[in-house]
Amino acid sequence: MKQFQTPNDKANKPVKDRVAKMLESNPLKPDDQIIKNIWYQDLVHIGCDPEIAKNIIGHLDFDQLTNPETIRRTRQKLQQENPKRYGVNTVRRVKGEQVRQTINQ
Repeated sequence: MKQFQTPNDKANKPVKDRVAKMLESNPLKPDDQIIKNIWYQDLVHIGCDPEIAKNIIGHLDFDQLTNPETIRRTRQKLQQENPKRYGVNTVRRVKGEQVRQTINQ
């Protein structure tokens, strides 16, 4: 099993800071390892036992599981193609922006 970074009290600091720190120690660190380390820190931060968190993360194999970014991009593309797939709040916000643009013209 691959080694994971040890969590610290600052696991809840912004993702940007946590990723930057990982890249400082290894600028070529693969995205899947960054994701696993962030998720491990998050699990421990919310109270998951470190050994259980390590076990959970150890089972994540991005070669066999669908990449989270692929899922996000697919969702985004489907919503762009069919606005009915947006949530109610998003539909309201978009309609509100359209009304504001019409008024401002």
